[in-house]
Amino acid sequence: MAKLPEKVGKYKILSLIGKGGMGVVYEAEHPTLKRKVILKKLTIRDKEFRERFRLEADTMMDLRSDYIVDLYDHFREGSSWYIAMEFIEGISLDELIQQNGPLDLGLFYYVMSCTVKAIEYIHRRGITHRDIKPSNIYISLKGEVKLGDFGIASSSARDVRITDSGSAMGTPSYMAPEQFDDSSSVDSKADIFSLGVTFYEALTGVKPFVSQEYTDLKHEVKKGKYKKPSSLRRRTPFFLSWMIRRCLLVKPALRYSNMNSIIKRFNRELKKIGSDKIQRELTYLVEPDKKKKKAILTDVHRADKVKKKSIPFKLPVILILVTISVLFLYTGGFQKFILSGTYGGLKVTMVPAAEDGNYTIYSYGKSGDRKVDEGRFSRKGIVDLYLKEGSYQIKIESGSHISWRSVYVPDFKDSGRKKTELTILSSPLERFPLELSYTVKNRFSSDDIKADCQLYIRNEGKWLKMTEKDLAQLKTGTEISIKFSSDGYEDALYSVETAFYQTYVSLDVLLSPLAAWLVLPSLDSGKVKINGRDEYFSLETLRFEKLNIKNRQDIPLALMPGKYTVILEAADGAVKEVFHVEGGTEYFFNPER
Repeated sequence: MAKLPEKVGKYKILSLIGKGGMGVVYEAEHPTLKRKVILKKLTIRDKEFRERFRLEADTMMDLRSDYIVDLYDHFREGSSWYIAMEFIEGISLDELIQQNGPLDLGLFYYVMSCTVKAIEYIHRRGITHRDIKPSNIYISLKGEVKLGDFGIASSSARDVRITDSGSAMGTPSYMAPEQFDDSSSVDSKADIFSLGVTFYEALTGVKPFVSQEYTDLKHEVKKGKYKKPSSLRRRTPFFLSWMIRRCLLVKPALRYSNMNSIIKRFNRELKKIGSDKIQRELTYLVEPDKKKKKAILTDVHRADKVKKKSIPFKLPVILILVTISVLFLYTGGFQKFILSGTYGGLKVTMVPAAEDGNYTIYSYGKSGDRKVDEGRFSRKGIVDLYLKEGSYQIKIESGSHISWRSVYVPDFKDSGRKKTELTILSSPLERFPLELSYTVKNRFSSDDIKADCQLYIRNEGKWLKMTEKDLAQLKTGTEISIKFSSDGYEDALYSVETAFYQTYVSLDVLLSPLAAWLVLPSLDSGKVKINGRDEYFSLETLRFEKLNIKNRQDIPLALMPGKYTVILEAADGAVKEVFHVEGGTEYFFNPER
């Protein structure tokens, strides 16, 4: 192993952080300020990469923001180029998601608000980052959030062009459709698309576009098809789903033109919750030292309490308070009320109770399975657990019988402080053939569309087409996830759970046509009517909704496919436009045309 240099320029080298084909990254110390810095060295001799390295330095030297990693110095020593930048002691957003899963909504608003402010700052200076992703968003131990890694950024204020026309540059999973064809010509709209992917991953824990092969991924991104965030995370606010949808539109012109409306909405949400409280929670998640974690929790607890004058306590009062505190911790009060946005509860019941019943619980995610807890069931066959919000697998052993179960545990804030309950049979029961009967109709016309409908069954995380043979092999005493799918309609999902003695299931399935999205702009004055009415039937809520164009943000309307006449009545006249809308398509009403 090569020996580390003692000094580079005026900087004392402390350790090697990383080494790759393009360069070396050191942890170093400024000689007079005694401040840690990150020192990046370019090791390759390629002229284009040297120019990109210099461009990163020139770009970042001009940036001064609380939400962007500071660059202190750049210099050349011998035949190598170096840049010295702010040392962020903490982790990246990517690491935070891997360790803790999707962000709690409060944390999401805080981290993404800082990121959006950083992007707005560079966009106002004519800079396109071109590599927005969770691993380039850094979170310090103080809860500061900063955007970094401007190695492939482009600036409209500079004459330097280091990307050949027609070449793709960036991280494929986060790249905008147009970035696959020509990275040199993309603008701020590409950053907005990458931001949408980052929003999606921070909210759900997974990326919207998941193909492993580059060609397949490129096709997937350009097609713009992905699962709705609400299908992966229940109770996702509608405005967040719409915000992500707007960022991830395939056509750049339809995406947000700037970050202003996103910043305003996040500020509004943070004002309700309190930024200081969220920042303290973020420092707790980022801090690796267990003792310091405990101190942070103590500070959070103290900050949330109303300060009172101290009064002398007698010993019995102290004993009562200690007893209450112990009961509070033992019964999960700490998780329910202090960490309600992070922890949830799981109650597992074994029927019938077995004396030798024991359990092992594993969390699973990107980093693989990890054992969380193990133990024995109580005499009543019950175990109560307090776990971080996320997905788990439980192994239950009783005598010669072993059962595995998968379960998702929501945090107490989302579950209304209720525990997720799971019942396990300690011995297997006989299972019988299950007969499934169903009808499929159009929700609004009652037309029979069963012949055009295809059934899918979920198996090992994938939807597989169901055949007559599959139907004949269904058994009782199981939980089956079934999807009804037909062209031009929204999919309908059913979870069919039967006891071992229930042998017949009948389903009446209603499918809604795919919504046609008509977006109305926010206006200061005037009145909008659709087909002569000031209300419309929404496929999102399945009821009539009032039209209101004065809410300071674009209004997406989920309409039935068909013909619509939209009229804007204003003081200076009326604007009329006729739309023939189709399901699954977006339309924009522009009164200025």
